[in-house]
Amino acid sequence: MLAGAALALGVAFHARAARNVRATVFAAATLAIVAVVLVILRNAEMTSDLALAEADVRYRPLAASAQVKLGDMLDLAGRDDEAIRAYELASVLAPWSYQAWYQLGGWYERHGRRDDARRAYEHAAALDPTFPFAFVNLALLDLEAGDLAAAATHLAAAERADADDPHVQYNLAVLDSRRGMNAAARARLERLAARRPDFGPAVRALAQLGPR
Repeated sequence: MLAGAALALGVAFHARAARNVRATVFAAATLAIVAVVLVILRNAEMTSDLALAEADVRYRPLAASAQVKLGDMLDLAGRDDEAIRAYELASVLAPWSYQAWYQLGGWYERHGRRDDARRAYEHAAALDPTFPFAFVNLALLDLEAGDLAAAATHLAAAERADADDPHVQYNLAVLDSRRGMNAAARARLERLAARRPDFGPAVRALAQLGPR
């Protein structure tokens, strides 16, 4: 009788284990299908956005904003040669547009053309000194080159443009750290994280620093 009970328990256990395995396999298969569907939808959306940008350029061929949007979509699609032509054309059509020069600088930087990126960012900064991100990106190029004095100058300009922007304060903390001013860097990050707890880079940097 005990043997029969043990056998029944064993059968029940194996049946339950088999159900768990099937459930796990089903869940994994479902997740894989969902991932594939999301990729398909994302690609379809990107294709649709690119088609709209191309149509806008056909309708407004001399509009710099249309060329910038087209450049963004082509860049996302990995069509580099066409993207840079769109960005460069935007800067020709609207040489007064800081946004056109900033986007052009971003493309140059992403593709390793640091000197061209610097010139484009400098042009954007000169066109609109109240736009902080051109100065921030110049400072990042300076930090990459090890020129802390130039980085400080550009970040000071970014802070004058928008002292409350979290990217400005975060990169000032990075500069403090690079200068060996770790206490100042921590204090700046703590103020930033308290004011903007949703700003991930500051929160992660503080976590890496650990407790005082």
